[in-house]
Amino acid sequence: MQDKNLTPSLAVMDQVSRAIIEGHRQGRLSNWSLSDLRRVITDDIRPRYTKRALAAFDFETLPVVLPEDVDMSLFAGSMDSLEACLGELNRMVGLDNVKQGIVTLANNTRFFVERRRRGLPTSGNVAYHAIFTGNPGTGKTTVARMLGRIYNSLGLLSRGEVMAVDRTRLVGRYIGETEENMKVVLEEARGNVLFIDEAYNLYDGSGDRKDFGARVIDSLLTTLSQPNPDMMVIFAGYEKEMDAMLNTNPGLMGRFPYKYRFSDYDPEQLMEIATRLLERDAYILTDEAAAVLKDSIDQAYKSRTANFSNARWVEQFVNNGIIPAMADRLAATPSDDYQHIEASDIRKAYEKFNPKAVELKPRRQVGFSA
Repeated sequence: MQDKNLTPSLAVMDQVSRAIIEGHRQGRLSNWSLSDLRRVITDDIRPRYTKRALAAFDFETLPVVLPEDVDMSLFAGSMDSLEACLGELNRMVGLDNVKQGIVTLANNTRFFVERRRRGLPTSGNVAYHAIFTGNPGTGKTTVARMLGRIYNSLGLLSRGEVMAVDRTRLVGRYIGETEENMKVVLEEARGNVLFIDEAYNLYDGSGDRKDFGARVIDSLLTTLSQPNPDMMVIFAGYEKEMDAMLNTNPGLMGRFPYKYRFSDYDPEQLMEIATRLLERDAYILTDEAAAVLKDSIDQAYKSRTANFSNARWVEQFVNNGIIPAMADRLAATPSDDYQHIEASDIRKAYEKFNPKAVELKPRRQVGFSA
């Protein structure tokens, strides 16, 4: 704290020291470094201290950090938080295999934490980087956010937020720019989940060193090989392209011990997502509207194109189609009923959001053939 021109009181020094020692003993802070402590001081303690000191206008004690300036939960992984995260994960529609894999991972991690607490040896450090494969709208980014929170509660990540990037953010236009981009990105991602979407775009399998995407992989390999990097890297994208990239680079494949396949939602699951979205904001489907909604989703599923975005399509169908259609209906024929959705609202929305209404271009292939 003194490096940041802050002077901790004796009570704060004792409080924080005990929390750090206990956190390390239980394995919750095993990945923390000095930079993580500096981040806590800069991003949390100093703003709280400054707010209190200015509000109190107490110039006599202004340099002293008091216990109320320190959020001690930052030093303690919360099992209540873990259970809440796992509960939220289990409430998601579908994704049974993904859910089971993450629960097993969490249980395994808790198992090692408990062994450390009891003074028992562990088999060494375990990497937690993962591959997420699946089509758009199947929950990959949402689950990545949950994993960040789960890993944070287990002490594997010091922050647990998600930093989503793609090739355009990482790859430079000239020699040296890619390395500089990666230096910035890796520093920002420290303590968090680095989520690289369409990661197969980074590597075309040709071994062409002129393609700067390969330099991104080189920069990542250093982090991926570290035993406790305080960072989780997730490669996400279409299954076929991701498998092709990993098969051409066995060394890279070995850095990702976990692979989760996100299956497309079936019509019943898409219907459940739609009804949850409506219920969340207290909308009520008439019996006829519910039947028309189910039929519309069935038709959308049968006529879906390669670009069909699963839950994302449902969310757009509801929020940008059905609700605006209802608003138009009430504007034309005023009523006091702002809850019940009519069948006509569904039909009007489906005219716009029928997957065949707008044919999108097929996704770009990068370096792979069927």
